[in-house]
Amino acid sequence: MSPQVCAAGGVTLDCVGEADGTVHLDRPGGNAVHAVAGARLFAPSAGIVGRVPEDFPAPVRAAIAGEGLDTRGLASVPGTRASPEWFFNRADGSREDHLHADSA
Repeated sequence: MSPQVCAAGGVTLDCVGEADGTVHLDRPGGNAVHAVAGARLFAPSAGIVGRVPEDFPAPVRAAIAGEGLDTRGLASVPGTRASPEWFFNRADGSREDHLHADSA
């Protein structure tokens, strides 16, 4: 069965530092991931279309599919992934981002 709605675009890895010190490493991110997650709230079936490098972590790809999203539109392409983008959420609700570094 084909998804009722799809989102196309970037699929990345994100790392998030919370104001309380909690750190979430290598989470699914990118505009396509966030758009399809929102679309899934309103459509019974949603799919994602994007390119991921051949070394994109299988557990992250599985996590995207595990949310009930159709991942048949994710194409593996030659190359290596970029360093994750880091987001630091502050207690006042603001956020620092556009920082890239390995999650290690």
